[in-house]
Amino acid sequence: MDLVQRQEALAIADSSGQYCGEVSWDDLRRAWIPKNILKLKETDLAPGEVPSTNPADFEVKTEDDFGNQIGWTDRYEMYYKDEDPKFEV
Repeated sequence: MDLVQRQEALAIADSSGQYCGEVSWDDLRRAWIPKNILKLKETDLAPGEVPSTNPADFEVKTEDDFGNQIGWTDRYEMYYKDEDPKFEV
């Protein structure tokens, strides 16, 4: 399953690192990433470690900013797994 997901991730990026659909800037990777990918935090990297920009190494988001469980369709549209998501600050 992991291999299939890596192949799908590579398929959405062309050779120039461009993606179709919505993207956001990841400061630590210094690269554009698809909206369904987790941005890196400084605590994710060891001192001096260079982050990977290979799409096969990206981790897909499983929670939104409020902690609700989310999933992604084949067209990379987000949906909530819970019937009643909570949006408390």
